[in-house]
Order: sequence, then structure tokens, then C-alpha cells
Amino acid sequence: MIKINSRGLSNVRVVEANAPEVLATMLPAGSVSELWVFFPDPWHKSRHHKRRLIQPAFAELAARSLKKGGLWRIATDWSNYAVHVREVLAGSTEFENLHDGERAARTAPSPKCGNPESNPWWAGPRQGRPGTGQHRAHRPNEGVDHVGGWAPRFDGRIRTSFENKAHEAGRMIFDLSYRRI
Repeated sequence: MIKINSRGLSNVRVVEANAPEVLATMLPAGSVSELWVFFPDPWHKSRHHKRRLIQPAFAELAARSLKKGGLWRIATDWSNYAVHVREVLAGSTEFENLHDGERAARTAPSPKCGNPESNPWWAGPRQGRPGTGQHRAHRPNEGVDHVGGWAPRFDGRIRTSFENKAHEAGRMIFDLSYRRI
């Protein structure tokens, strides 16, 4: 807020509201050039996945708000949420993945990943914490992502406290970038 004010920017609006409400009622259709969703609540328990922000209905709202050619940038540190987002947006006819097929390898998330400690891309325990970081999922050919679609880190994304916590815990950050068709 201080930087916005000190630079005299007049094209920035800050709203404290639920994102679906903002996209549905406050923004005219096709009025947004970029939509950023960085580190949404992962609702990591399976029974809570229905509460995740990025669902097909939210993708429809995002498509409504974004102008044709507009970008949707997403980042999460939960591999199964990254896969979930990729699947939701792959099912949408409104978006194209700007990095389709890229970074498909052992160093990418897999649907077999869940919480950070069962994630084969987890960097291991923090210093002073018991455990080895070696998990069942480290076996060859297990948890390999053959789909890919992961974007490089968006330079315009400031490092949030959520990203700092993820790095401290040894979790990887997964970026996705989509264009409104």
C-alpha cells in the first residue's frame, strides 16, 4: 500500500473480500489483464478438497473476468494442489497452459504426493529435526510426472510469508501460467 501511494499509482484497487465474490460481482466481464492466485489455502485433508479455491466454478469466474489473452498466474507449495489446479484448468475450454508439457520429470509433482513429508520432492527435515527425509516414494519410477506444464517462477511475484515457510520446510514451489483463450 505504501509503495502504491508513494508511486502515485491510480490503476490499483485493493478490496478485502472473498475472491469469488469479487470476480462475480465487482469486476466487469473481460476487464482484467492478469489474475494472480499465490499460495491459496491448500485444504490438504482429502475431505476438505471441495473447499479449495481453484475449482471448475472459480475457473469460470476467472475466465469471465479476464480479457481474451489475459494471464492467470498461480503458485502453490502443495504438490497435490498443483496437480489439482492443473487438472481443473486442463478441463476448461477457456484457458491454455503457457508451459504445456514442460518440466515433466522426477522433479515435478505427482498425484501420488500429499503432505510435504510424503512428497518425494520434499527436501527432507529441517536442521535439528529427527528423520532422514528418505521416504517410500523415492523408489525408481514412482511418482514421476509425465504431464508437466509447470511454469518457471514468475519474476513479478514477491516472496510472501507462505513461500518463506515452504522454503523453510523444504517444500518446492509450483508455478502455473495460463492464458485466457
